[in-house]
Amino acid sequence: MRVFLTLDYELFMGVSGTPYKCLIEPMRYLQAVIKEKDIKLTLFVDAAYLLRLKELMSDGDVLAKDYQDVTNHINELQRMGHRIQLHIHPQWLYSIFDGHAWHMDKEHYKLSDLSNEQQRELISKCCKLLYDITGERVSAFRAGGYSIPDSFEDLKINGVNIDSSAQPGLYCNSRYQNYDYRDCPSKSEWRFENNPNEEVEEGFFIEYPISIVKEGLFHYIYRRLKYKYAHTKLGKNAWGDGMSINEDNTTASVMDKLKRLVGHRYVVASIDKIDAESLENVYKQQKKKGANTFVIIGHPKNLTPYSIGKLTTFITEHPEVQWDVMR
Repeated sequence: MRVFLTLDYELFMGVSGTPYKCLIEPMRYLQAVIKEKDIKLTLFVDAAYLLRLKELMSDGDVLAKDYQDVTNHINELQRMGHRIQLHIHPQWLYSIFDGHAWHMDKEHYKLSDLSNEQQRELISKCCKLLYDITGERVSAFRAGGYSIPDSFEDLKINGVNIDSSAQPGLYCNSRYQNYDYRDCPSKSEWRFENNPNEEVEEGFFIEYPISIVKEGLFHYIYRRLKYKYAHTKLGKNAWGDGMSINEDNTTASVMDKLKRLVGHRYVVASIDKIDAESLENVYKQQKKKGANTFVIIGHPKNLTPYSIGKLTTFITEHPEVQWDVMR
């Protein structure tokens, strides 16, 4: 089975945090784990953040340093053989830096919050910026918040032919996210033309969905308890020093939380925090189904000593997998 270890290379969208704590430092710990096995990453870099840094960095030394540090880090990761690909959180376009902290725009969290013309312009600018930084054209995309653009044509004309945004079975329609993957093909990869939910045999795009399985209530409770216990030995805190948008004043209602608890729960193949506990279970279920590919997702900002430990165990116990990058 081909296994893609993918990371959304981004800051937090509620309280941003710093590039060093959210990106550079956690990646060093991850590199220490994967270097020995020569495992390469697919890094979905939030290019909208870089665009905003570049626009504003003449206003102060802080942003100029952040831009230099992040682009140097991206180049370093590329030289190590990791693949730099496209990720976009459009809210950065309208966020303001006051000299000390970012004031995050919350009205343009997903691409569909922009007009079609704005989406087209942003995608083009992001692709060009990553090319200017790395000297390589991007070929794969993951939507910020998994909320895909209104049209994939804008990605197509920029040379992108791979998407990895889908999470089969999941649905969300909220202020900050809008996606519906309940009708996705029940496969580990497929082709499509303009909608990842609709398989087209000769479609231009190939979809590598994030690997995901249903989780029963008892397994969910067991996983939470086991994770809590493990914290005392392996450390619970992520390196990232920011806060997610759903952890500030936009938390879900009590009714939404109850629906999640009693309804179908899904768990993804992730190396983020508590979800790393289910990495092995998701892999076994996907392998049992005969999957050809397995997509693991993570975020440097959400890595913990515990989650990296779970990845280390997974790598050690599965020498049979073929590690690959999206290209």
